[in-house]
Amino acid sequence: MMYLKACPKCKGDVVEGEDRFGKYSSCAQCGYCKEQPSFGMLAALMQEVPTSKRPGRPAGHKRFVAAGGR
Repeated sequence: MMYLKACPKCKGDVVEGEDRFGKYSSCAQCGYCKEQPSFGMLAALMQEVPTSKRPGRPAGHKRFVAAGGR
């Protein structure tokens, strides 16, 4: 498929293609190329990344201010 004036670099025409490595889009004028993620890559990207949570302070805890502080 061809997209007219869709290149982010030169506003040229972008053509979709596929080879043994997967799908890609490339500009016919300047040669800009962007790889399109495959289904396996999309599934990996959509998986939630676990975040580590640091334990917080107890509810009634007050901060200690060193001498000379307010």
